[in-house]
Amino acid sequence: MPASIDYRQWVYRAKSFLDSMKRLPGEINVSVEIADPLSPSQLAEIRSRWQRHLPGELIRYWTEGSSNLNGRYVWTPPPQELAYLKSVFEYNTYIYGGPRFIAASEVDPEPCDTSHFEGDIMSGSEEERQRTLDLWGRSIIILDVGNGDCLALDAEAPGCNPDDPPVIYLVHDNSSSDQICPRFSTFLGIWEQMSYIGPEHWLLNYWLDRSSRELSVDLHRTTELRQLLTPRAAGVELLVVGDATPRPVNEDLESRFVEIHSFRGRRSLRFHSCIGNSFTASIDGDEPRASIRIGGYTDCGLLVDLFESIARDWRGWQGERTWASVEGIGGKFSIAVSTTRTGKVTIVVELANNDGDDWRLSIPIFTEAGQLEDIARQVAAFFR
Repeated sequence: MPASIDYRQWVYRAKSFLDSMKRLPGEINVSVEIADPLSPSQLAEIRSRWQRHLPGELIRYWTEGSSNLNGRYVWTPPPQELAYLKSVFEYNTYIYGGPRFIAASEVDPEPCDTSHFEGDIMSGSEEERQRTLDLWGRSIIILDVGNGDCLALDAEAPGCNPDDPPVIYLVHDNSSSDQICPRFSTFLGIWEQMSYIGPEHWLLNYWLDRSSRELSVDLHRTTELRQLLTPRAAGVELLVVGDATPRPVNEDLESRFVEIHSFRGRRSLRFHSCIGNSFTASIDGDEPRASIRIGGYTDCGLLVDLFESIARDWRGWQGERTWASVEGIGGKFSIAVSTTRTGKVTIVVELANNDGDDWRLSIPIFTEAGQLEDIARQVAAFFR
C-alpha cells in the first residue's frame, strides 16, 4: 500500500511552487485560487447529491487539502534560456501547467452524458469506441483540461480500490482514453514532481509508460524541468544535459520557424529555413518524419491568407480550406484544414518527393480553435 498522502501539505507545496515561479526570468503569468477545505456540513450536502460511490481519497483531498484549488502558470523563457527549455521539450518555446481541479461543489455526481460528442469519436473499432464511451459514462470528472478532454477517476475499474481509484485521461474525439495512473493519491505525488505540467496528453505522454498505463518520473527530464521552473540566483547559469542540442535563438532568417503542435502524441508541423523565396516544411516528433524543401514564390502569401482566414473563423467553417505549393525543389507540400463543432481543428499535411526517390506522406496535425490566432500570427511573421 502507498504511504498516506498529507493533502494539506500537498496544497501548501503547490501554492509555494506557484509563488516562487513569479520570480522566474522572461515572461511569466501565474494565478492561484485556494478555497478552504470542506466543512462537515458542506461535505454532507455534497454527499446528499451522490448516488454513486464517492472515493475516500477524493473526500480527504476536499476536507483536508482544499475544496477548490485552481493554480495555473504560463512561462516563456528569455532568449538566452530558450535552449534549456528545448532540452526538455524540443518543440516548445513556452510551457504551461498548474495544479487545479474542479471545485468540490461542481463535480458532477451524475454519469457523463456522452450523446453530445458520441459522433466525434471517429477513430478505432466499434469495440474501442464503445469502451471509450463506457469510460466517459462511469468516470468521475475532476479536471477539465480545456480542449474537450478531461481527467477523471474510474472508481468502477475492475480490481481497483474504489476509495483510491485509477486516474483516467478522457479524450473526447477519439478512442484513446485510458488509465495514466493506478491511484489518485499516487497521481498527485507524480504530478507534483512533474511540476504540474499540462495536463494535456501530448505533454503527459513524455512520462507515460503505455505498457503499464502509468506515468513515471523516470521516463523524461523531470529534474531538469523542475530546475528550469525554479528561480535561480543572479549569475547562475542552467546546464543543458543529455543529448539535447540547443537550437539557435537569434533572429536571422535561417533561425526563424513556426511550429504547430499536435495535441495527440508528440508530432508537429514545422516551417523553417526560410531563405529568399523558399522554405522547408517538416513533420517532426513521432515517426514517421519527413522534410521537403519548397519554392513557394508568391503563393506563400496565400498560405498566410489561409491561416488568417481560419483564425478569423475560429468558431467553425464548412468543409476544408486548402493550400498547395505551386513548385517544389524536389517535392510538393499541401495542407487541408477542417474543424468540428466542438472546436477541434485538423490540419492534414501532405509531403511528396519527386526527385528520383519518390514517396508521399500524409499526416494529420490536431490543434484547437483557441490556438489559431497565435498560429496565424506566427505564420504571417515567418513569411512576411
